[in-house]
Parts: sequence; C-alpha cells; structure tokens
Amino acid sequence: MGCLQSHSDTSDPQIYCYTIRWCSDATSFSANIDIYNHTHKGIIKIDLDVVDKVTRVFDETSFVQIKNIIIESSKASFEQFYKKRLFRIPINSSVKLDGEYHFKSSEVFIKRNEHNCYVYCYLNYLSKHQLNSLIPEKAKDIASALTILSQNLFTFDVENKVVEYEAGNIFDLCTDKNGGYSEDLFYADYDDLIVNNKLIFPKHSDRILQKILSCKTYIQSSRRFHEAILMRGGSSYPSAMSSLSSGYTIQYELLAYVSSIETLLDTSKVIEKVECPE
Repeated sequence: MGCLQSHSDTSDPQIYCYTIRWCSDATSFSANIDIYNHTHKGIIKIDLDVVDKVTRVFDETSFVQIKNIIIESSKASFEQFYKKRLFRIPINSSVKLDGEYHFKSSEVFIKRNEHNCYVYCYLNYLSKHQLNSLIPEKAKDIASALTILSQNLFTFDVENKVVEYEAGNIFDLCTDKNGGYSEDLFYADYDDLIVNNKLIFPKHSDRILQKILSCKTYIQSSRRFHEAILMRGGSSYPSAMSSLSSGYTIQYELLAYVSSIETLLDTSKVIEKVECPE
C-alpha cells in the first residue's frame, strides 16, 4: 500500500489543500483526494477521483463507496470514546495572585502556593499520545486569555511537570482562599487590577474567559494580544524574548495588537446586488 500526502496553498490565504494519493495491492483502484480546509471553518470541500489501476478509467462503484464513507465519517461522534481527565498545569505569572480563582463556566481553577502558580482544567482525549500537543495548546489558550483579562503576563513553561488526576474534580480542590475581583467597571486599567501588590481579576472574568475559550476566533485574537504583552516584557521577562533586538520590540508589539484586532474582523464575502429601477 502506498500513500502520498502533501499540503499546498490556494488563492485564498485562509484555505489550504490537503492532498492524498492512495493506492493498494488489495484493491483494483487508486484514489486521489483533495481536502480543502479553512483555517476557521474547517473542511469546506472535498474533491475525489477514483480510477481503475489497469484501464485508468473512472471507477464509479468505488467512488460511491468512498464518498459514502467520507459522508458517514463526518457524521460520526467520538464523544463516547473520549476520556475526560483533570490536569494540573504549571504557569508563570508576572504578579502574585490575590488568592484562588475558580471560573466555573470555563471549568478552570487557578491556585498558587508559595513558589508556583497552577491552572487546573479538564482535557478530553482519545489517546495519551494526543496529550503531547493538547496540553501545550490548552495551556497557551488559558495563559493568553488570563493575560487579556488581567493585562499582566501569564506564560506556560513546557519544561515544568504536568500532573494528571485519574479521578479528579475541580470542586474538591477549592478552599476558602478566594481572590478578590475589581469593581464593575466598563474598562479596567492595569492599575485597577493591582491591590496591595497582588493581582485581582475583573468582576465578569468567568463569563469572559468562557467566551474566549469556546471560540476559535477569540482564542486567535487573545494569542496575538498575548504576543504583544510578551514583546512589552522585552529581554527581562520572559527569557525567550531576549534574542530580539530591543530596537524592534515596540514595533513588533504594535503589530501584534493590530493583528489581534484584525483577527476579530469579519472576512466573509459580501455580495451586494443593486437593481436599477429603470
């Protein structure tokens, strides 16, 4: 069996083509599949071509069988096979927290001991092999969302140890050491969120965090904002930014802010028809 896979760009920068060329000794046909994937909408089109390996003529029977498999697979739900586990992920904060924070809507709990700050959250996965990519992505999403909320830098250190709880519940971790929240302000400035040299969160943080983490567009926007705050940290924090020339960090920071805003813009095509009355 041979399978060649490749990626290619299209005329739309948000759409790329994932190409599969497949052939096997066990079948009489070979298949060419072009899957067009949108960066936000997912798969939007699939081109399928199936030909007989000997005659090189279109194989309609095999085409219909493969097409039905693709259609049925797109309807399949794998939720019943997912494992849901609670994970403790170490993160870094530029300012100490005022206390523990349980964001119920987002199922996120933040706790800090004397030396470290930890985020507790749930992850759904089919295989443990997925955790190598799922954990860093989840940690970065939460860190960038917390940076949006607080305007203070949160980062995830991949070298720190992540702990998995086989049968854990966030509610079992909560104590009475709850952190404070700011007043119900339309906009909270940086100074409004620092009380007695400790960080508090805006009043509606739970709802805002849930909105960010449940929307791919909001996540992408918060990631860009997070990168801007990283630039502001310069060479002093975090150390990963020290390789950048200090002469360009301000420009990069501003570009990241603009990118964060542009991510939220509606880029869908609008077709306007104007009919002449005469």
